[in-house]
Amino acid sequence: MADLAQIIDIIDNNSQMISEITGITKSVIAKDPKALDNALFENVIKNHFGESMYDKIKKIYHDIIGT
Repeated sequence: MADLAQIIDIIDNNSQMISEITGITKSVIAKDPKALDNALFENVIKNHFGESMYDKIKKIYHDIIGT
């Protein structure tokens, strides 16, 4: 039964992440200025590419949407 509980937890975590990514994507498409002010997006970019890259991506996004 423990294996089933672990599988359910993994599915739950993945579905939450997919939901959050979907929300970010919808906000980007809607040109929401706060779309990239998201902990998941920020952590992924900073952890893999550094804080300066996160700042550059935000600046580019804001330049594109005109804010």
